[in-house]
Amino acid sequence: MALQDGHKSGSAALQDHARGSRYVAEALRKWMTREGLTQAQAAKRLGVVQPYVSEITCNKVDKLSLDHLVGLCAKAGLTVAVKLAA
Repeated sequence: MALQDGHKSGSAALQDHARGSRYVAEALRKWMTREGLTQAQAAKRLGVVQPYVSEITCNKVDKLSLDHLVGLCAKAGLTVAVKLAA
């Protein structure tokens, strides 16, 4: 829900964050599949622990930082673009 000043309410902003996290996690899962990586191998290449990669592969990303997920995309050589709507 957009407020009068054009900003979204807290719940709408959280929904956008969750949607963004799921989208970025999907890109990471596709990268892992394309590269033929196990969770352990992906974790090593990304510099994180395997349980973190497990959360990504199981799409349990609601509590993961979108900034961190985008950073992992950069480590994987993936480009992330952000499109803002007025």
